[in-house]
Amino acid sequence: MERVSTPSPSCRLTRRYSLSALHQLGRPELTAQDNTQHFLHCEKLHGHEYSVEVTYSGPIDPLSGLCIKRETLDELVQEKILSVFHGKNLSELLPYTSGEFLAREFLKRLRQDSRGKNIQLLAIQETKKNRFIAEAKNLG
Repeated sequence: MERVSTPSPSCRLTRRYSLSALHQLGRPELTAQDNTQHFLHCEKLHGHEYSVEVTYSGPIDPLSGLCIKRETLDELVQEKILSVFHGKNLSELLPYTSGEFLAREFLKRLRQDSRGKNIQLLAIQETKKNRFIAEAKNLG
Protein backbone atom coordinates (compact mmCIF):
# COMPACT_ATOMS: atom_id res chain seq x y z
CA MET A 1 0.00 0.00 0.00
CA GLU A 2 1.32 3.43 -0.95
CA ARG A 3 1.50 6.11 1.71
CA VAL A 4 -0.03 9.45 0.85
CA SER A 5 1.79 12.34 2.41
CA THR A 6 -0.38 15.02 3.88
CA PRO A 7 0.76 18.53 4.60
CA SER A 8 1.77 19.27 8.17
CA PRO A 9 -0.87 21.12 10.12
CA SER A 10 0.01 24.72 10.71
CA CYS A 11 -0.71 27.23 13.42
CA ARG A 12 -0.19 30.87 14.34
CA LEU A 13 1.55 31.96 17.50
CA THR A 14 1.28 35.55 18.73
CA ARG A 15 3.68 36.81 21.40
CA ARG A 16 3.39 40.17 23.14
CA TYR A 17 6.32 42.40 24.11
CA SER A 18 6.62 45.75 25.92
CA LEU A 19 8.57 48.66 24.52
CA SER A 20 9.00 52.02 26.27
CA ALA A 21 10.14 54.83 24.01
CA LEU A 22 9.92 58.54 23.27
CA HIS A 23 8.93 60.11 19.96
CA GLN A 24 7.45 63.14 18.32
CA LEU A 25 5.56 63.42 15.08
CA GLY A 26 6.57 66.97 14.15
CA ARG A 27 8.62 67.44 10.99
CA PRO A 28 11.56 69.89 10.92
CA GLU A 29 10.69 71.12 7.42
CA LEU A 30 7.25 72.31 8.60
CA THR A 31 6.49 75.49 10.48
CA ALA A 32 5.36 75.25 14.11
CA GLN A 33 1.83 76.12 13.00
CA ASP A 34 1.83 73.42 10.29
CA ASN A 35 3.20 70.84 12.73
CA THR A 36 0.44 71.66 15.20
CA GLN A 37 -2.18 71.49 12.45
CA HIS A 38 -0.99 68.08 11.20
CA PHE A 39 0.01 66.37 14.44
CA LEU A 40 -1.83 68.23 17.24
CA HIS A 41 -0.32 67.38 20.65
CA CYS A 42 1.87 64.60 19.19
CA GLU A 43 4.24 67.13 17.64
CA LYS A 44 5.94 67.53 21.02
CA LEU A 45 8.33 64.96 22.48
CA HIS A 46 6.41 62.42 24.57
CA GLY A 47 6.58 58.76 25.49
CA HIS A 48 4.54 55.60 25.17
CA GLU A 49 4.45 52.16 26.71
CA TYR A 50 3.98 50.29 23.44
CA SER A 51 2.65 46.76 23.31
CA VAL A 52 4.13 44.96 20.30
CA GLU A 53 2.44 41.77 19.12
CA VAL A 54 4.31 39.51 16.72
CA THR A 55 2.44 36.73 14.89
CA TYR A 56 4.39 33.80 13.48
CA SER A 57 2.70 31.29 11.18
CA GLY A 58 4.18 27.94 10.29
CA PRO A 59 3.86 24.19 10.21
CA ILE A 60 3.64 22.35 13.49
CA ASP A 61 6.72 20.25 14.16
CA PRO A 62 5.51 16.66 14.66
CA LEU A 63 8.21 16.01 17.27
CA SER A 64 7.73 19.08 19.50
CA GLY A 65 4.18 20.09 18.61
CA LEU A 66 5.38 23.68 18.18
CA CYS A 67 5.32 25.94 15.13
CA ILE A 68 8.36 27.79 16.54
CA LYS A 69 10.27 27.67 19.81
CA ARG A 70 9.15 30.58 21.97
CA GLU A 71 12.79 31.31 22.82
CA THR A 72 13.66 31.65 19.12
CA LEU A 73 10.97 34.28 18.59
CA ASP A 74 11.85 36.06 21.84
CA GLU A 75 15.55 36.21 20.89
CA LEU A 76 14.72 37.59 17.44
CA VAL A 77 12.43 40.33 18.80
CA GLN A 78 14.95 41.21 21.51
CA GLU A 79 17.80 41.45 19.01
CA LYS A 80 16.04 43.33 16.18
CA ILE A 81 13.53 45.51 18.05
CA LEU A 82 13.79 45.76 21.82
CA SER A 83 17.57 46.12 22.16
CA VAL A 84 17.56 48.78 19.44
CA PHE A 85 14.55 50.89 20.46
CA HIS A 86 13.62 50.27 24.13
CA GLY A 87 14.23 53.34 26.29
CA LYS A 88 15.28 55.43 23.29
CA ASN A 89 14.01 58.46 21.42
CA LEU A 90 12.61 56.93 18.24
CA SER A 91 12.75 60.31 16.50
CA GLU A 92 16.55 60.17 16.68
CA LEU A 93 16.67 56.69 15.11
CA LEU A 94 13.96 56.64 12.43
CA PRO A 95 12.76 59.05 9.73
CA TYR A 96 9.12 58.72 10.87
CA THR A 97 7.67 57.52 14.16
CA SER A 98 3.96 57.22 13.52
CA GLY A 99 2.39 53.95 14.61
CA GLU A 100 1.77 53.11 10.96
CA PHE A 101 5.46 53.50 10.14
CA LEU A 102 6.68 51.68 13.26
CA ALA A 103 4.51 48.62 12.62
CA ARG A 104 5.80 48.28 9.05
CA GLU A 105 9.42 49.04 9.98
CA PHE A 106 9.49 46.54 12.86
CA LEU A 107 7.92 43.84 10.70
CA LYS A 108 10.47 44.44 7.93
CA ARG A 109 13.37 44.20 10.40
CA LEU A 110 12.11 40.89 11.80
CA ARG A 111 11.44 39.34 8.38
CA GLN A 112 14.93 40.24 7.09
CA ASP A 113 16.31 37.61 9.47
CA SER A 114 15.90 33.96 8.42
CA ARG A 115 14.26 33.18 11.80
CA GLY A 116 11.52 35.71 11.00
CA LYS A 117 10.59 34.70 7.47
CA ASN A 118 7.27 33.26 8.69
CA ILE A 119 6.24 36.30 10.72
CA GLN A 120 3.01 37.37 9.06
CA LEU A 121 1.73 40.18 11.24
CA LEU A 122 2.96 42.80 13.66
CA ALA A 123 0.64 44.97 15.72
CA ILE A 124 1.56 47.94 17.90
CA GLN A 125 -0.77 49.20 20.59
CA GLU A 126 0.27 52.82 21.19
CA THR A 127 -2.64 54.00 23.33
CA LYS A 128 -6.00 52.58 24.42
CA LYS A 129 -7.47 53.94 21.20
CA ASN A 130 -4.61 53.44 18.72
CA ARG A 131 -3.53 50.03 17.42
CA PHE A 132 -1.55 49.71 14.20
CA ILE A 133 -1.25 46.46 12.21
CA ALA A 134 1.23 45.63 9.45
CA GLU A 135 0.87 42.46 7.39
CA ALA A 136 3.71 40.76 5.54
CA LYS A 137 1.57 40.38 2.40
CA ASN A 138 1.29 44.20 2.20
CA LEU A 139 4.98 45.09 2.67
CA GLY A 140 5.60 45.22 -1.07
